Amino acid sequence: MPTLFDLDGTLTDSGEGIMKSFAYAVEKGFGIHVEDYHTLKKYIGQPLAESFQEYADLDGEQAKEAVRLYRERYVPVGIYENRPYEGIPELLTELRAQGMTLVVASSKPTVMCEEVLRHFGLRQHFALVVGSELDGRRAHKDEVLREILRILGMESRKDEAVLVGDSPCDVKGAKAVGIDALSVAYGYGEREELEKLWPACIVDSVAELRNVLIGQALYGVPAAEGAASGNALYGVPEAGAASAGNALCKVPAAEGAPYGNARPENTALARTASAVEGGGPARDPGAWRSQPVPPRVPAYVPQGGGQALSRYSGAVPDGTQNLRPVSYDRMPWPYAQSPAAYAPGKPAEADAKPRKMGYRRERDGHPLMAFWRVVWPPLAAFLIMELVGIVIGVLLLVFAVITGHGSVEAHDLERLIYSYTAQITILADALAFILVFFLFRADEKKRKRFQWSDRILKKPSNWVLGLFAAVLAGMLGCIFFNWLLSIFNVVALDPAYEKMQEEIMTHSDPAAMIIGTVIVAPIFEDLLFRGVLYRRLRDYLNVPLAILISAAAFGIFHGNIIQFFYASALGILFAAFYEHYGTVLVPILCHLGANLTSEILNYLAPNLWSRGIEPIVTIVLSGLLLAILIFFVFRKKNRVNRL
Repeated sequence: MPTLFDLDGTLTDSGEGIMKSFAYAVEKGFGIHVEDYHTLKKYIGQPLAESFQEYADLDGEQAKEAVRLYRERYVPVGIYENRPYEGIPELLTELRAQGMTLVVASSKPTVMCEEVLRHFGLRQHFALVVGSELDGRRAHKDEVLREILRILGMESRKDEAVLVGDSPCDVKGAKAVGIDALSVAYGYGEREELEKLWPACIVDSVAELRNVLIGQALYGVPAAEGAASGNALYGVPEAGAASAGNALCKVPAAEGAPYGNARPENTALARTASAVEGGGPARDPGAWRSQPVPPRVPAYVPQGGGQALSRYSGAVPDGTQNLRPVSYDRMPWPYAQSPAAYAPGKPAEADAKPRKMGYRRERDGHPLMAFWRVVWPPLAAFLIMELVGIVIGVLLLVFAVITGHGSVEAHDLERLIYSYTAQITILADALAFILVFFLFRADEKKRKRFQWSDRILKKPSNWVLGLFAAVLAGMLGCIFFNWLLSIFNVVALDPAYEKMQEEIMTHSDPAAMIIGTVIVAPIFEDLLFRGVLYRRLRDYLNVPLAILISAAAFGIFHGNIIQFFYASALGILFAAFYEHYGTVLVPILCHLGANLTSEILNYLAPNLWSRGIEPIVTIVLSGLLLAILIFFVFRKKNRVNRL
């Protein structure tokens, strides 16, 4: 029988971190001071955005900001203000020993569930962990449960599963999906609310939860009326013959229902632990008959019904009343000094160290491995392109020899290669793009999975407008840097390159040139040099240094001194726009605008010069317009990343 467990309030006592982070978010973002932390208890285990909307009357966008502020504190600090309930590790070990399939079903994001389970050494007990997504998808318990049933292939066998949870949301979600719900009253849900929803069973401690689940695993049949001996064996007080199940489940009996609220349709949990030797219907005389009943787990009910509130503000008699709010600077912070460091847009202190060098050995391993991670993608892409060029060059030579009846002139072969240069480049870029694309996707998934907030680029609200700004910046940058290089006569440094470019322009197919230069090259090169190389450098270095190194590599990639200066200058512009807007579409469009302008200038520059347009005027105008555009784009109030 697959057993699904909620996390917060069921497996772990996570109230401290959740409520502190909740209070931090509403006070930091909206000036709402929480006088009594007990008022936040009911939001534990519920979808976070909806909880903020209900508590502080926020709209959708404000709730998203509250979630961001909540995670600003919760990810580095609050997630560890937590502990497993006493007896839970032993219970999970027993359940696995009985061959039960255990699954975590939580409204908390999956990556955070994984971190909690890993931190407390519980992950190995679970075959599957499913929670919500960081972007807010799958936030409701019924959505989580449907995803689990889909993964397990149990859509048609729902009666075999049961959800163990502490909140009304768990019961509602289970009923919406059509599976049984076993409620625990030692968590954060109020027993009165749970009873109104009629779950299959309610238990008051981890010991009682163990009795129900282990008994279900051992016997799988309900107790007969009057099976008091089973309750005695499991340490449950004996009850009357008409309510043997009620003594275990601790819920009012429905008329004619010996198991309290375990109604006929609740088949999975109606088969409770109180069926033992000498009581209840005849069992299957199989493997379980000779197996002894495991020893009891000592009963444990946390003070105050499972809350850890007494840790907030000193000793509180009952753990729930007369709580005194404590200022944030007096709270214990295991991984940071104070939440004052968690200003909007500024990473938490624990996640921001060290700032000048982002490298962390515990995260990235040996420095040589980090160096290799940065270097090998451009080297591999370059080798792929060179290999494609060599293979096609050999094929063209063979073709020329065959068509020339065994002999071919050198200039004819050179002209043939020039005529197919655009096609060769497109094919080489396309093959290398496959490798780069998968590297880019893998990097993005890894950063999100491990919640490395200092390595995740956010998109500002005006990022769509940034697409148009990027094209304009690329066009202005192309004009400015081209004419600036012409003023300094950089072309004279490599006359052979200029001659080769003229030959390519003369003999190549114009349509292929435009496709390769304006479309294929920007997509491949920016995914490689911005999406992979710059982002990996940014993982370890500060942003300016990462931009400069990636831009220099971009210039070297072009293979000649003229293109080195031009491509390096544009590479700085492309990477800066990428850092600001947080999406690789922006540098791709910036590159597209530059290359499109370059192709136009290759044909129209002589005409422009003949009309008497002075280079200095063009440089000043294009440079001024580019500076104005950069000023408006990179204003501090627009910043969501580091530029």
